[in-house]
Amino acid sequence: MRITPGLVIGTAGIVALALVSVDASAATTGPSRMDARAAVDLSGTWTGYRTNAATGERQALSIRWAQAPNGVVRGIVTAANERRYPVTVVWAAGTKFILESAPHESPQLHERVVTRTVASLHGDQLRGAYEMRPTSYRGWTTTGHILLNREPPRYADKF
Repeated sequence: MRITPGLVIGTAGIVALALVSVDASAATTGPSRMDARAAVDLSGTWTGYRTNAATGERQALSIRWAQAPNGVVRGIVTAANERRYPVTVVWAAGTKFILESAPHESPQLHERVVTRTVASLHGDQLRGAYEMRPTSYRGWTTTGHILLNREPPRYADKF
């Protein structure tokens, strides 16, 4: 834990200097436990594509999600011309998610990368933006969008 100064404003309008405790573990990224509803909504197989923002090139993509007993949701990504790699939900709130992959080889960048995606659920679709960064301080960063559909659709008859 580290201590940082902060301002506290009283009801009488008096401003005082106080010490605010900030837990350092709150700032770290790690697997996120999801509430049961969000985990159920994400669980299963999702197929579609990711689109490279610079080139417009589409690549077929599939993610198979499952919730571990500890509440963390993990998946396996299968992309055309790539080896499978794991991905974890590192943050979740309602239908919004931040996904982060384990380091894996990128055929496009020709090096090890970590992919981070900000996504949201829209019925049977998972839409979002990704950033693929090298694990080293050299190389290129690639960005783009994903669009995945639940297989088989769960909410098709409800709309």
